[in-house]
Amino acid sequence: MLLNAIYFNGLWIDKFDENKTKEHNFYPLNGNLNKIPMMHQITRFPYYETENLQIIKLDYKKSQDSTNEAEFSMIILLPKEKDGIRELQKNLSLKHINHYLEKLIKRKVNLYLPKFKLESKFMLKKTLNNMGMMNSFSKQANFSGIADPSNNISPFIGEIIHKGFIDVNEKGTEAAAATMITMAPKAAPFQQEIPVFKVDHPFLFFIWDSTTQAIIFMSQVLNL
Repeated sequence: MLLNAIYFNGLWIDKFDENKTKEHNFYPLNGNLNKIPMMHQITRFPYYETENLQIIKLDYKKSQDSTNEAEFSMIILLPKEKDGIRELQKNLSLKHINHYLEKLIKRKVNLYLPKFKLESKFMLKKTLNNMGMMNSFSKQANFSGIADPSNNISPFIGEIIHKGFIDVNEKGTEAAAATMITMAPKAAPFQQEIPVFKVDHPFLFFIWDSTTQAIIFMSQVLNL
């Protein structure tokens, strides 16, 4: 068994007041209406919007040895239409993400953010097979670089399981992801008023590492 894991636990620079967390509606794609705890604050955040999308950046407190203003941040992409997530999924690219990050300008925002926990589990063997990674799951696999030659066993991959967890609350965000590989032997312009950024319908978010310019966690939320 091989295991690859990553863990993140960040505290907001601008924490939410727990007393301001109230019950609000969330509108998933199935047309239902769910009551969820919604955090709230009016603060200056890096913000940008297009004709169809709002983008906000919530910074986490930096580590003591970091030279960056904010080492990690949560970036939220919120379609203006309640069912706009489909269009966002279809058109979003790394080029778009970099463009949005460059356009962010710090300004006062009326932010409503769900307090939520998410867990996920994916079996990746079929997906990777469809992408052309077939030999690794068969007896033709060559893992001689990591196998113990004294065992006289030629391993191949039985399954790849990816599990993820994230907890977003008033204090910050806790997130973890692990991928387990089981081995088997031989077998728009700004308006003057304060924009309202209310995350009450499907959205996409990612945790951004400003040091490496890399996305370390990414998820879409379709239902809460």
